[in-house]
Amino acid sequence: MSAGHPVAIERAREAMQDAAAAWDATDLSKIRRCQAYILSAVDALGENECREAARNPQARQSLARLRDDAVRLRTLIDAASSFHRGLALRSGNAGALYSASGEMLVQPAAPDFSGVEA
Repeated sequence: MSAGHPVAIERAREAMQDAAAAWDATDLSKIRRCQAYILSAVDALGENECREAARNPQARQSLARLRDDAVRLRTLIDAASSFHRGLALRSGNAGALYSASGEMLVQPAAPDFSGVEA
C-alpha cells in the first residue's frame, strides 16, 4: 500500500490496472471483463474509507487520476461496442445486438433456409 493511501484506493488502482491489462477492442468477452474491473474499481472508490481520504490532497489526486482512467476506459468500451454493432449491421447480418457495455441484448435468429435447394 502506498503511504497515505487507504486500502480501498489501492484496490481501485489494482482493478484499473487489471482493466487496462484486459482491454482488447476486438474481443467482446475481454470488453466485458474490462468493464467488470472498472465496476470493481468504482465500488472500491465508493467506500467510506475513500470518501474520508478525499480530505487528503495526495489521496484526492489519486482519486482524480483513477476517475479519469475509468472515464477513458469507459469511452473505449462504448466505442468498441458500437464498432461491433456496426460491423454486424454492415455485413448484412443484423447479428447479435450489444449494449454499450458489451452485453448481448438480442440473440440473432437462425437464418431461414426453407425453400433453398442444396
